[in-house]
Parts: sequence; structure tokens; C-alpha cells
Amino acid sequence: MIADVRCIGRESCQAAILPLGGASLARETSGSPHRIAPPPHLRMSCGGVTAVPDLDDEWAKRFADSIVVKLLQQRDKAIEDVRRIESDVASILASDSPSRADLHALLDACLDLQPLSQRTVFTAEEAARRIGQSLLEGALRWTERLDRPNLALNWAALESDLPARRQELWYRLSRAPHLLPPALMQELLTALLHLNDGTETIPPFFTPEPKVGRGRSPKEARECEEFLWEWISWRAGCGQRISDAVSDVSAAVGRSAKAVEAWRSEWIARAGQEEVSRRLEAAKERGISGQNFLGNLPMESIAMIWKWAREPDKLA
Repeated sequence: MIADVRCIGRESCQAAILPLGGASLARETSGSPHRIAPPPHLRMSCGGVTAVPDLDDEWAKRFADSIVVKLLQQRDKAIEDVRRIESDVASILASDSPSRADLHALLDACLDLQPLSQRTVFTAEEAARRIGQSLLEGALRWTERLDRPNLALNWAALESDLPARRQELWYRLSRAPHLLPPALMQELLTALLHLNDGTETIPPFFTPEPKVGRGRSPKEARECEEFLWEWISWRAGCGQRISDAVSDVSAAVGRSAKAVEAWRSEWIARAGQEEVSRRLEAAKERGISGQNFLGNLPMESIAMIWKWAREPDKLA
């Protein structure tokens, strides 16, 4: 028997394969010859339908009726609604001179997207930002002289004058509408002014972080290692053995399992046992409850970023 379910992405399917909570269902079916090990049995088709083989009739019915699958179906519907809303205003987004009615339509689209954010992972927010940018430009472009800067006759005059460019940036940021936290914006504006005060000192805000470690971007590599260990813990919550999840990561990054295990010790040394345990336990709980990992971000994508960050810096 094969149960077909609509899902969003490979990781969501892995989370959903143990309906009603991975750990509890795994315990219920520990004696069944049809017990599922999610990764080997998952098959994705281009249409987004996952075939889950080796399920008997009772398993198939329980899976299809599970709350996790229903949540995934609701998410599918919400994403379709997001795409429909964005498609309805696509011609306005492409217009150089939207009318008043067009701007009202963009505002309505942003408001219609808000309730959908509860059932999608970043999809509604990203669409709202794209639409909101066009709405902001259409409504307030007249307040800014985009054709030339305030402090010079034209942009070309600023190309060789870095202090003037910073002054222009400060001037525009200090009055332009934005959604940044006020304290953060004030810190940025103050730092820009300090760069032009003639003291030749670099404000702390713009002080580069020292490079510590190997590769092109050691900090990004360390962040990836933390995310990969959270993925390992999430997979454990989904019912996979930790040693198998470590092997999956090991294969994806092209390093030994021992090297992957060492990442956790290095993480503890940096952040402390309490913080690491808190994050790993939270990731495991997401797996147990059937939630996806990092908004459907595949582990392989994190592994690719890690490999890029660990490559030797050719400019060094």
C-alpha cells in the first residue's frame, strides 16, 4: 500500500512521516514489521507528492488522517493563497507609475497576506515585503529626489568623494520611512557621522570582527556546524538514531563522523553547556511534535554553505 500525501519540501515530509508525534508513534509501532525509518523511505516527485511505501492499510489510514498531514495541507493551501495574491498585483508591481487605485490594491494585498503568515514559513512575509516596497515607492517617491542627491548636483559628483557619500547616506536614512528599531537606526546614523568627524577613528559599529579559524568565513562555518547539530537533534526527535543522523551530516559535508561529533564539543566550549543543551533540546522537541526544521531548509543546503565557508581563502 502506498499513501500519497501533499506536502511542502523534503524536510516537512520527514517531520510528518511520524504522525501524532514521532517518538510516541514509534513506541506504539515498535513491534510492527512496517515501522518507518523516514529518510530511506521518502520519495519526492516533481509535483510535490510524497509516496510513503511499506504501509499497511491501517498505517496508511492513520497517516492520511494525522494532524501533521492536515497541517501540511493547510500550509499548502496558504502558500497557494499567497501566490494568488501576489499574482493579482503582479502588473502593478511591474508598473513605473501606479495609480491611486493601484496603491490601494497593494495595501489590500499586504493586509490580506498578514493572516496567512501563521500557516506559512516566511512565504507571506517575503511577498508582503516585495509588495510593500512598491507601495512605499509609489506613495512616497515624490518626497525624495531620487534623480540626484541632496548635497551635490548629481550622483557622479559623489563617486570620488566618500565623505560626501556618507553624508548623503546619513541625510537620507535620518528622514526616510523605515521599519528598523529606533535604537539601531540611531546607532547607525551616529557611526556614519563619526566617520566624517576627522578623528580617523573607526566607530565600534563599523569595527570588523577579527577572523578566527580556518577557511573563507570561519564564523559562518561555525554557525553552520551549530545548525547541523540542531538538525541532528531534530532528526532524533523524528525517530532517527543520532548515530545515523551524524552519518548523514558526515556524508553531506565530506568529513568523518568523528569530526562532526567534535563540532558539538567546540560549540560547548564557545557557548557553554547550558546554551547548547537548550538549543538541541528545542530542536528535538520540534521533531517530536512534527514541526519542520528551519522553515524546510534542507540539511544539504546548510552543508553546501559550510563547505564554501571552510574552503581556503584564496585571497589570504
